[in-house]
Amino acid sequence: MRERLASNESATLPLSGIVFQLYLQKHNLSPLDVALTAGVRYMTVWRVMRALPIRREDDLLIRQGIFRLTGEWYAAPMLAHAEVKVTNH
Repeated sequence: MRERLASNESATLPLSGIVFQLYLQKHNLSPLDVALTAGVRYMTVWRVMRALPIRREDDLLIRQGIFRLTGEWYAAPMLAHAEVKVTNH
């Protein structure tokens, strides 16, 4: 089952989440297809759909997965943050 952008959802999502969902719809891709092809968790793709931050590494993996599925690069921004490393002193 493919997730579709609901009109009541679009009022609360930041633009990057809406653009990503519309891109998936345009190419008839499910978030699960993208996650499996990219080698990331489904929840990571879900976070992109909701414009929530993801790791930079996952951003790149998702873009590569989309390229494998569509033959074109996804150029729109995703909200990524640097990995925070915790050190014990």
